[in-house]
Amino acid sequence: MKLTSLPLKDESGFTLLEVLISVVILAIGLLGVAALQMVAIQGNSFGSKLSVATEQIESTIERYRNMPFDDIANENIAAADNNGYAIQSAVVDNSPIDDTKTVTVTVTWNDKEAGDNSRDITFRTIIAR
Repeated sequence: MKLTSLPLKDESGFTLLEVLISVVILAIGLLGVAALQMVAIQGNSFGSKLSVATEQIESTIERYRNMPFDDIANENIAAADNNGYAIQSAVVDNSPIDDTKTVTVTVTWNDKEAGDNSRDITFRTIIAR
């Protein structure tokens, strides 16, 4: 008895070319998602550094607010911590009106993720007698 193969009537499936095209499209999509992930990580890093700088400014301003009015000196104070943040504060007497002091606090840091750009943030407040 001789076995003969019957022709398959409805052969369905994917050709090798279709599979390769699908893999290329999937790879392009995944590369786009990876690029978006890098941007998100950089944004989170900047947000974290900005939060630390804001916290340092707020604590410096709070220290000035808790001082007696006459002890708030008209001087520039510069301080740096070991995390790379430099704090500068300046007090101006009788500004904008008499019996007030304007306190300006600036925090500066180097952002290595942004190509070693120097970043800063400044807060200003008025303290009245």
